[in-house]
Amino acid sequence: MAEDAGLTNRRWPRAATLALVILWATLSATFAFNRELAIWGDNAEFVVLSESLATGQGFALINSPARQVNNRFPPGYPVLLLPLLLIWGKSILAFKLLSVLLFVGTSVLLLLLFERCCSRGVAFLFTLVTSSNFAMVSFSSCAGQNRQGVVNERVIR
Repeated sequence: MAEDAGLTNRRWPRAATLALVILWATLSATFAFNRELAIWGDNAEFVVLSESLATGQGFALINSPARQVNNRFPPGYPVLLLPLLLIWGKSILAFKLLSVLLFVGTSVLLLLLFERCCSRGVAFLFTLVTSSNFAMVSFSSCAGQNRQGVVNERVIR
C-alpha cells in the first residue's frame, strides 16, 4: 500500500501540471476567441479545399472560376476540417473550435517536449509563456478567411 501511495504522489505533480497547462491554454484561447472572422490569414482556402474533397472535386480551389488544382498547401488541415464540414456544414465556429483544440494539444506537447530538457517547473513556466504568446493565441481561433483578409463568400454560404 505504501508503494501505491508513493507512486500516486510521484504522478500527481505531472497530472497537476498537465491539468494546469490544459486549463491555461483553454483560458488563453477562450480569452482571444472571436466568433467573427479575423482580418488576416489564408484559412478560407483550407475550408474551400476541404469542401472540394467533400464534394469529390479533388484537391482544388473550387471557389475560383478556373477551379485550379491546389499546389500551395499540403492536404493535412483540409482533411482535419473534412469531418466537421460533413457533420456541421460550413460552420466557422466548428472550424475555430478545432483550431482551439489543436492549440491546447500543442500546449500539452510543448510541456512534454520542454520536460525532456528542463525540470518540470521550468518546463511548466516555458509552456505557460509560450501558450500566452500573442501570435500563438491569435492563431488558436483563426479560421475562415483568405490571405487578403476578405471573407470568402463561398465559405460562409
